[in-house]
Amino acid sequence: MLCTSALQGALIQARVERSGRRIEVTATELARLIEAEKR
Repeated sequence: MLCTSALQGALIQARVERSGRRIEVTATELARLIEAEKR
């Protein structure tokens, strides 16, 4: 469930920030979280 919470948080942050760069960084962090959960 950690991944779902992180994704929801990232989407909310993306809406608030509306910054392309910030979204890119968040997406990278999410990818790391997802990979970590797969292991």
